[in-house]
Amino acid sequence: MAVNDLLRVVVGLLLSICSVVAGAQNIADLSVAVSGPTYATFGDRIVYSVTVTNNGPNAASNVVLTIGQLLFPFGSISDPCGAGFPCALGSLNASQSVSIPSIPVQTPYLFCPQCNDPFPLVVSASVTSDTSDSNTVNNRAAIFTSVFPVRSIPVVPIDADWMLLCLGVLLGFAAVFNLRSHRF
Repeated sequence: MAVNDLLRVVVGLLLSICSVVAGAQNIADLSVAVSGPTYATFGDRIVYSVTVTNNGPNAASNVVLTIGQLLFPFGSISDPCGAGFPCALGSLNASQSVSIPSIPVQTPYLFCPQCNDPFPLVVSASVTSDTSDSNTVNNRAAIFTSVFPVRSIPVVPIDADWMLLCLGVLLGFAAVFNLRSHRF
């Protein structure tokens, strides 16, 4: 009986090893990275980039990149995601990367002299595939941008001579108009 029990254990182990090895043929490791500025000012056009990488060991099929919902609208996104998100990237071979170098965000203009705290803008990305992923921790990434309000309106220096000339021309037109309206 001991031999039969030992044989059952060995056969069970061999079947487990074979199923793990057979399943390993369809495993990939996708990762996503997001880059962009750490600081910005309201009114700025901020550009983010995203890179999706298949770290292997096998190809990943039907790879899809998703960008989280933003409060500010996108501008024109570069290919291969020009149509927007979610974005179908197709298949990625082992060690292959795909970059989306331009994901622009236009922040609104906000003038607030009393504001001190920045607005946190978060851009998050995630990647999925039909292929099993050996490490799902790196399938999500995010970047935080602190967007500061405009605290002062820029003062543009005025050339006094130019201003006097414009004032003189304006007064001259007013005098001519005034004379025309009073007929003698």
